[in-house]
Amino acid sequence: MVSEAELESLLSVIRELLPELGEGFLLRCLQQYDYSSELVINNLLEGRLTPALEQMDRATPRPVKEKVPDVLDVRSNVFDDDEFDVFRREQVDMSRVWKGRRKGENARETLNDKQHIAQQKARYQAYETVVEEIVLQPGETGEAYALDAYDDEYDDTYEMSQVGANDLDGDSLLSRRPFTVPQILRKGNKPELEEEGEDEEEEETLQNNVNRDQFVQDPALLRERAEARRAAMHQRKGFRPEPRPSGVVGQPKGQGQNKETLLDRRKKEAQKGRGANHNRRNMADRKRNKGMIPS
Repeated sequence: MVSEAELESLLSVIRELLPELGEGFLLRCLQQYDYSSELVINNLLEGRLTPALEQMDRATPRPVKEKVPDVLDVRSNVFDDDEFDVFRREQVDMSRVWKGRRKGENARETLNDKQHIAQQKARYQAYETVVEEIVLQPGETGEAYALDAYDDEYDDTYEMSQVGANDLDGDSLLSRRPFTVPQILRKGNKPELEEEGEDEEEEETLQNNVNRDQFVQDPALLRERAEARRAAMHQRKGFRPEPRPSGVVGQPKGQGQNKETLLDRRKKEAQKGRGANHNRRNMADRKRNKGMIPS
């Protein structure tokens, strides 16, 4: 697509040679031959135009461009037709237009300007006077002043009802139902704990129950009590044998191994399935069943 200036230049070149042709016809020829002025001139002189161009009137004038509507004609703004609308008003009051701080004004003049107070005075005059009592003239009624004789009546809706009069206060509730300790906080229902912390609590209780006049307790008595507590704790927990060492250590090479060592090694080999090679246990059993490993 060519610009408007380039199109005018192409038309002027063709019209210098063929001034009798219309600009509309030449524009159509340029569009047909991809805006090449040489092809248009050559085909016109040799008479080799396309059938569509041959049927077209060669004196066709240039089409008139459609007038684009002005932006101001379709403009829609909240400030349309106001006193500062320069697009629809010939003159604007420039005394009301200024840039920055208005000249001739200072803080004292601004504070002394009572124009705003005068404008608001009429609005607050309606709330200025409060009439508490109106003297009716003979022949006048309260309806003329929108007065209601029962508008200020005392509300005695709950006057006869004794709301909360029969409720018991805190002292009455305590006298009827004394305070009791909840079962979960009583010492008799406290479950026996199996931690070693019980030993320390029992020891503190026994020490508190000892005669306060006794300055130093008998160490033998303390050891006997501690041994009794440990025995009672082991009895509650049950007997637990000491764990066997996990490492399998056999006799020196050439002296043979006992049966327990062989069983431990077999168990260790089978338990290796928990580690990296998870198929070790199954393969060991398979080899043993085939007779490859002596059992």
